[in-house]
Amino acid sequence: MIHLQSIYATDYIKVEINTKKEYVEITWLQQHTSTIFRKELSLIVSYADEYDITRILYDVRERSYLEIADQNWVMKEIVPLLNGENLKLAYLVNPISLVSMDVYRVQDALVANSKIRSSINVEVFLTKEDAQRWLFS
Repeated sequence: MIHLQSIYATDYIKVEINTKKEYVEITWLQQHTSTIFRKELSLIVSYADEYDITRILYDVRERSYLEIADQNWVMKEIVPLLNGENLKLAYLVNPISLVSMDVYRVQDALVANSKIRSSINVEVFLTKEDAQRWLFS
């Protein structure tokens, strides 16, 4: 079990960190609006930079979907901020959310970008244990 310290929480999101392991867990607690998503994700990126995070577990099991406009925003505005960071990003999803495929669209876009592909590894998991095993392998 990884010891985590809570660094941020709202009704929508919880962010916990282990700086020694360069690890952060981001848990969406409910569906969000586009405005909330963009605000919170921008904050998460600043935490990742501030704490030199290299492993991210992104738990979206309570989030139903991500709007196409927000997916595009992630690719245009957020991903370039992560370039060169040598990140491992594990999405934790529920089986139902696999149908929406929004996680795979972002993952595919990352893999398709040759500059980013070499610095960010992304995988999708159904269990936290599998996600953490991969992140620390």
